[in-house]
Amino acid sequence: MRHMFAGSLIASLTVLAPVAHSQDTQAPSVSAIRAQLFYEETGTFSRDILSGEPFELWNAIIGEGAAEHASNHTLVTVEVSGRDVAFDEAAVEIIVRDSNDRLIAAQTSEVSIYDEAETFIAPVLLFDTGCEPLTVSARLVGDVAESSEMSAEIPFACGE
Repeated sequence: MRHMFAGSLIASLTVLAPVAHSQDTQAPSVSAIRAQLFYEETGTFSRDILSGEPFELWNAIIGEGAAEHASNHTLVTVEVSGRDVAFDEAAVEIIVRDSNDRLIAAQTSEVSIYDEAETFIAPVLLFDTGCEPLTVSARLVGDVAESSEMSAEIPFACGE
């Protein structure tokens, strides 16, 4: 009985021992900006409208162009890639402006990439979109060794 308890104790201690993490760190960087139309009729999203594949955004508010349904909201996601980035080290700042340079949205999300993960995704839901072109800018802020930023244009347009 004594040997069985000792074996269980050793097995338990083995499980509780900290896992050695790779010393490989990679400076975080903004690696992608994506955008998807939100379809109010179905509660679903379009494919990425910034993927580089053609996506006509003419009159998306009434479901025309490449929109499958009417869409008045857009989900923007910004991807940060790196290794072992803690909350207090870096954040991603996302700014969205219209064609008149008016601020539509501003959000800062603390970046955390731990263990085997190599990416962090920060979302921003934009309301009342679909006719006005938008510029999305993302940049890393905080205690980062190298600056990293990216921007993308969402060419919404409406008319008769």
